Amino acid sequence: MKKIKVAIADDQSLFRKGVVSLLRDTDHIKVVIEVEDGQELLNALEQKKNNLPDIIFMDIRMPKLDGFRATEIITKLYPSIKIIALSMFNTDDHVIEMHRLGSHGFLTKDSVLEDLLDAVDMVMAKGSYYNARTSAILIENAEKKIKSSANNLVKNIISSRELDVIRLICLEKTNYEIADELGLSVRTVEWHKKNIFKKIQVKSTIGLMKYSLENGLI
Repeated sequence: MKKIKVAIADDQSLFRKGVVSLLRDTDHIKVVIEVEDGQELLNALEQKKNNLPDIIFMDIRMPKLDGFRATEIITKLYPSIKIIALSMFNTDDHVIEMHRLGSHGFLTKDSVLEDLLDAVDMVMAKGSYYNARTSAILIENAEKKIKSSANNLVKNIISSRELDVIRLICLEKTNYEIADELGLSVRTVEWHKKNIFKKIQVKSTIGLMKYSLENGLI
């Protein structure tokens, strides 16, 4: 059976050697590169251009060249290599940034052997590996991006005058008060309100206030 070739870059010697020892005890994984920083990893990959690893376990915090920068470079130079990030903590920023840079998985350093093996097998079979916690982080981040895009879209279709009307409505101003403050006729204010309700698909002032608060219009 063809073995999966794995590299590991981590400046914590005891941790790195422990992972190497665990992986070498398996039947289907072969450790081909073991280095302590990102620059050493790039040098090793350059020397093994004809025998590249399938997967790299990449520590995020390393001297000389950290995991963020190394991942960014490697995904461009060697797109066939899959990268699994390693970190002491699965903070939102680390998970999101490594995913943005092209990593294929994320593990904390307190992971057990089964987690390491699952990560290798899943990345090779499915292309990615994220546990429940890191998946939740990425899903939440994606939802925020979608909401932000939707907010921007709404702001693009609502005119600046309509935004003025919305803000005054949310301050519980009457049509007459809005007209007086903006120098408009009451009929024009009513026309703006009708257009606003239609554009953002609400049916009442309460619905408009709720939508405006949730989507950053006020």
